[in-house]
Parts: sequence; structure tokens; C-alpha cells
Amino acid sequence: MLCLVGRYLVASDKVADSPGADFPHRSVPYRGGDSRSEFTQPDIVGLVERDPDSGAGEEGVILQPAPLRVFSAHQNQKASPKKARALSPEPNFLPFDFLPGASSLELDGGPLPLQIDGQKDTSSPDAVIWGRLTEYGSRDQIRLQIYPEYFFDSPKAPGANLLFLPLKLGNLMEGAYPKSRSFQYNLSTDNQPQWISLSLGESVPFIHRFRIDPGDTVQVFLNLESNSLVFAGPSALKFRLQQELNRLEEEFQVRTPPILWTENPDLVLADSTYAAQYREAQSTAGPLLTFQARNRQVLDELASRNLYQSDELIAQSWKLIDSYKDQLPIGLLDFFKMEVELREWKKHLLSINSHLLYANREKDSTEFQAAVVRLAQNQLQKLQPVLEKPMSPHSAEMMDLLEVQSRIKAGVAQQSRYLHDPIEDPYWNSKLLVRLFYQSYEQIPNATQYLSEQLGMLEDSAYKDWLEVLLELKGTGKKVSGFEFFDKNGTIKTLEEIAEGDLILLEFWITGCKACLAFNENTLTAVKEEFGMDSRIQVITVSADFTEALWLSSLESGKYTQEEFTNLYTGSLNRKHPFLLQYGISSFPNRILLDGKGRIIQASQVPFLAEELIPLLKKHLNNSPSKPQSIL
Repeated sequence: MLCLVGRYLVASDKVADSPGADFPHRSVPYRGGDSRSEFTQPDIVGLVERDPDSGAGEEGVILQPAPLRVFSAHQNQKASPKKARALSPEPNFLPFDFLPGASSLELDGGPLPLQIDGQKDTSSPDAVIWGRLTEYGSRDQIRLQIYPEYFFDSPKAPGANLLFLPLKLGNLMEGAYPKSRSFQYNLSTDNQPQWISLSLGESVPFIHRFRIDPGDTVQVFLNLESNSLVFAGPSALKFRLQQELNRLEEEFQVRTPPILWTENPDLVLADSTYAAQYREAQSTAGPLLTFQARNRQVLDELASRNLYQSDELIAQSWKLIDSYKDQLPIGLLDFFKMEVELREWKKHLLSINSHLLYANREKDSTEFQAAVVRLAQNQLQKLQPVLEKPMSPHSAEMMDLLEVQSRIKAGVAQQSRYLHDPIEDPYWNSKLLVRLFYQSYEQIPNATQYLSEQLGMLEDSAYKDWLEVLLELKGTGKKVSGFEFFDKNGTIKTLEEIAEGDLILLEFWITGCKACLAFNENTLTAVKEEFGMDSRIQVITVSADFTEALWLSSLESGKYTQEEFTNLYTGSLNRKHPFLLQYGISSFPNRILLDGKGRIIQASQVPFLAEELIPLLKKHLNNSPSKPQSIL
């Protein structure tokens, strides 16, 4: 049983100073492709439901703890007993067990351990995390992401659980002040390591993918006023090491000059806005952007780079890990060393892959393209001895590195990156397949057929079970589940209540997404003009905006959808709505094609462009009977 506990303090003049430690700030790298939720509405902190009339830090504001909300990417799946253990629970409201208290009083339905002479009974079947959070504000929830087994870093990963833990008033018997906020969560670790992240709403996690083991007990102190994150308790060293490794990586990143890859810097600076920003950057003490062309010299530098030399991050991180050798088990330190090594190889290969993508896309220099291919092949060969080392089956970085290796191999062969590249080890090969389909199902051509083919080549295993569950969920002909969204009147609508056509184009969008703007302006407008009087087709749009007011404002603007369509809203869950998690809707715009009974026609590769989408719609309409209702 993993037990998470935390405390939140609304700042006042009585709050004690927290121990000094730098708070690890992180930036979210741009991943390219469709617009993503991380880059929309950055000024909105999170997903917490709150009273709009309450102000941050107001005196006299007492918040009642919200119920624990648990969301899984797979809550509606039926599974055999073999699968049931791996699958996540239905989203629900769970009872909240508070911190061990000072007596055997009943609290939230269970006795609390007795505290004697200032000592708590911290015994737990598996692990305990305790914490304290300090800031000005009235936050009432904190976000926890759990990966019982790591496939990729997203709530839609198989088995992943996204939870919003309620914050409760602090306990005086813990030395808390009256306005402190605390949380706790109990989780079975199943006697194996897991990965957890803690964050404040949609902000970048302050604990990002930390390993936690059965038997761990740690206290977490987060003070947003002094920007400090401090660990205490019996397992503090393990968490402190992971924090220091993250900070070391971040320091290395900020010491690396930022680069803008361009063949013509003068063309960039010809823009008056960019030119003014560049002159301003030149006049400050901050870093200055470097303009650099992609050429053979850059490739030669990557080819000659030694990831293990003393000034590189692997050597520096290993030195840090070695400083814990008398304080943490050798096996655990070796695990973290391997994670660092795999991570740095991943980043190195990603640098090469960016040049490979450019060369394959532009194709303006066969010489450069050939040089990139040779570099990629050479570096993949150098990587093989690393991959042949003894590897923990719990490694998260191994999964990430194998995925990047697959991308590079696809780029070298000029094939789709969404085709599986088999590897010899059956364990990692199966996990990589699960990752491919759960992470990228929407991008895989003929996904249902391709998934069925891959399933036929897998031996029975928990990973085959995961893929069978996905096929049952997203396969052609399967009826969608969990479709419950709000209309403009605040009424929850199911698909059965609103379905009118024989063919339903279901589109997901968010305000601020440029691709969503373009899809409405170009594609949806063309669809309306082409099928406006055809009652067989219906367009349903679902917004995942952070607030209802933002959604309604965008509806009124007509920039993202049109009034003739059936327009719905996820509600306060926005990007974390169970339907979006379950069907992997994490980039926008996103599209699913359904028949009139809510069965999936196509859940992958639904075209973005009107000239491709309209013929597809016509093709399916040719096999559909007419209905009398008007659709748009």
C-alpha cells in the first residue's frame, strides 16, 4: 500500500521558514505536430473547480475538501481476470483517509494509529509519502500521476492513473498552522517499483517521474513563496537524489546556448519584431540566441561527441550518484546510473533525428541527406553495447530510448515512424508495441488492421492483453463509450440523445489552437458547403477549454466551430475528461468518424484537409441510408 500525504499552507505572517532548497523549475519542450494543450492558455493554472468569487489569499475563506477524482485511460474496458489486475479502476469518488493522528479516534471510517512521545506509527504495507505545500491562494486539489508500469509519460498510457487529491485543513498535532492544506493517498505497489509525478493543476510537475518502491516513507515540503522543494523522512535520500539529478540536467540545459536552425539568419532578422527582440536580448545579461545552418560541420560535431567525457552530463551525474554510495543501496544507484546513461543517449539521438527529419523533408541536398543517414547508422551501432547491458525491467528511460531508436530507423529507411520496428528481446518488443498503439493509434494508417496483424504475432502475455483491450475499444465497428458532454445550457448530453445522422464527424478542439482555427476555416466550412442539406451527416464538436466562459466566447466568435453544428463542452475536466483519456485525445484538433449508432468507422488518420476528408465522407455515405432530419 503506497500512501501519499501532503500539506498545503496558505501563507501568513506566522508561517515558519522552509528549509532552503531551490525549487526545480522545468520548461515544456515543443514537440511539433498538432497544437497541444500545454501551449494553450498558459496563464490558467489548472483544473481545480473553484468558486469564481473567492480570491487568492483572502482571509476567512474556508474551502471544503473536494472528493478524490480518479481518471483512467481505460475505465470502461471489459477484461478477463488476467487483464483485470492490470487495468485501471472506474473513475469514482473514493473515501479519503487522512494522516495518522494523535490517538485512536475514528476519522473517515478508520482508526488512526496511536502517537506516543511524539513518535508516529508509520508502518505501512508498502510505502508512505507525507508533504506540506505553501503558497498564497485557496487551492483545494493537487494532481497526482501514477505509472504502475511505465510505457510513456501521459495519462493515456496503459495502466496510468490521473488523480486529483483533495486538500484538507492541516492538523495541529503535526505542527500545522490553521490554514495549512494536507492530502493523502494510499496505493498498492504490488511489490514492485512505480513512477509518480505531482503537480499543481496543469503546471509542470514539481516531482516528475520519480521512482518509488515498496517500503518507502518520505516527507515532501513544497514552498512556492521561497521556491523550495525539500524532502525528509526515512526515504528522503532517494527522492533527494532524483531531485538533484533533475536539477543537474536543468543546469546543464541552461548553460547550453539556445540555437535557431536556419539557412538565412538575415531573413529572420528582417522581421521588425524579431529584430527588436534580438537587439533587446543583446543588451541584457541573459543568453543570446545563436543562428546556425544545418551543415556537415554540425554533423561532424555530433559524430565526434563523446557522451562519457568529464564535462558531459553522464559523468557529472554518475559522480553525483557515487556520492550516495554509503547511503543508498548499490543496486538502486546502479539503476539510476543506467537511467542517466539511457536518457543522454536518447537526447543525443533526438538531436540527430531532427537533422534527419529536416533532410528527408527538404531534400534540397542529397549530400547532406546521405551524411545524416551515415551519422544515424553509425550512432545506432555505438548504442548497441549500451542496450546489451543488464537492464532493469522497470526502466522508464529504456522505453523512451527504444522509441527514439525506432524513429531514427524509420527515418533512415524513409518509412512511416508509426510502423513497428521489431527488436529481439520479446519483453521490450512487446512493451514497445503497446506504447506504439496506445500513444499513436490516431496516426497509424489502417490502425485496426495493423493492430490485428501484430496481435497475431505475439505470444500470450499481459502486453498482448493490453493490445486486445485497445482493439476492443478503438477497433472498427466498436461502439464508443463514456460520451457525456455539456451543451450550452449546462445539460449533459449522451451520443444516443443527440445522434441524428447516419455518419458522424466527431471533432475535438481547444481555444488558442491555430490548427483548430485552420480546420474550421478551411475544412469544416467546406464540409458544410458540400453537405449542408444532406441529413445523413452530422458534425459534432467538443471543446476541451479550461473554462466554460472561454468556450462560449469562442463559440460566439465562430472561429473554431459553426452554429449549425452540434457543439459540446467537456466541462471542468477539460483535457482530463475520461472520454478524452480513454480514446487518446491529447492533441488538437482531433477527429473520429462514427456511424449513426455510435460505432467507430475510423479512429485513426481521419484527414485534416478538406480535399481528403470530403471524398472519405462521400465514400461512407454511399453505403448509408437517408434519414429525414437535418444535420448541420
